[in-house]
Amino acid sequence: MKKSLSQFKVFRFALAVSMLLQISQGAVAAAGLWDQMIWDEDVWAEPPRCGDMNGDGNVTNTDAVLIQRHLLGLPSPFNPDLCDVNGDGNCTNTDAVIIKRAVLGLPPGVSQSCSAVSPL
Repeated sequence: MKKSLSQFKVFRFALAVSMLLQISQGAVAAAGLWDQMIWDEDVWAEPPRCGDMNGDGNVTNTDAVLIQRHLLGLPSPFNPDLCDVNGDGNCTNTDAVIIKRAVLGLPPGVSQSCSAVSPL
């Protein structure tokens, strides 16, 4: 039995309406999920500080001790970019001494420069 053109148009219209309904329901569901998302826009990240070996945001005697532990081969966090306080290209006990002097408020005696991070 041949289907008439009008039956085909009705079928096509019903299919289109069904698809639009599914799309609109999906959009509503997506909008509901969007509304439930938690947005946290108050996140601030500071660049690491030269000499801050433990990453707590402060340069303290603890950081100097961590450098010394690294030099002794003991477990400690190590970042060569943060360790090289005097900018000589090496992580040495001199860097630990500079940090200890800076913590005491004494001038370090050498220029402080860490590659790609903010200075002490």
